[in-house]
Amino acid sequence: EPDETVIAKLDSPTNATLGDAQATGTIQDDDSPPTISAHDASVKEGTGGANTILHMPVTLSAASGIPVTVHYAVTAGSATAGDDFTPVSGTLTFAPGDTSQNVDVQIDPDSVNEPNETVVLTLDSPTNATIADSKATGTINDDGAAPSGGSADVSVEAGTGSTDTIMHPPGKLSG
Repeated sequence: EPDETVIAKLDSPTNATLGDAQATGTIQDDDSPPTISAHDASVKEGTGGANTILHMPVTLSAASGIPVTVHYAVTAGSATAGDDFTPVSGTLTFAPGDTSQNVDVQIDPDSVNEPNETVVLTLDSPTNATIADSKATGTINDDGAAPSGGSADVSVEAGTGSTDTIMHPPGKLSG
């Protein structure tokens, strides 16, 4: 919290006069500032038309009596910016008493079967706090359909003589 002051006022002296009737005392804050931490999060990618939001938590170790701010940026890990997610940056503000905020990242859905992908949340430039953990990973869990395989029954006549017969069953992958 900030330093605090108290004011002492004197009045109505008996058998004396007041030279200075007011004094100010300062209570200096000696508490350590809270620490800020970024936390990992995950979300299913989604395959429909609506975008998905990845909520990445940022927390304070303790409530503060004064506002706390921290700059953030979300950038590509293995995900592709503009294709898999929309990069964001800005400043989070913790009001006095607040201990948790989210950085929200828009995830762009698709129906492509692909590995899980990641984004990286980075914190810097805090005010009224220090950073304990400046990075977190957001995982976009793929829920695209896996390709399906197909095959058909095949029959072949046995070869005669010294030639080999090779059977090639038709097959294809879709997706």
